[in-house]
Amino acid sequence: MRGLQGTATPMFPAVEDLLALFKDSCNELVDLRQQSADSQRKTASQTIELIKFNYSKNLQYLMEFNSSPGDLMELSPLFSDDSRVAEAASIAQKLRKLSFLYLM
Repeated sequence: MRGLQGTATPMFPAVEDLLALFKDSCNELVDLRQQSADSQRKTASQTIELIKFNYSKNLQYLMEFNSSPGDLMELSPLFSDDSRVAEAASIAQKLRKLSFLYLM
């Protein structure tokens, strides 16, 4: 069927309208999923950077322990200086937490 101006009129206009609405909704869902994925990727990247920043010094100490097993005299002065006991204990606690994370 042709309308007055030569354009085809759909046999079921309500169905055509619903299909157009469905298509638009699908496109919006795809866009939202993409935004969500991008947002999650960005959050994960920021979290990794924060972990790297917060634990970089602790990881240096961990590498120090791994590089000289048994010879504690070669460790950082942090672990032999009596005035830095609290700092050494804090670092040791963080290293312990890291080791549990790696075991999981």
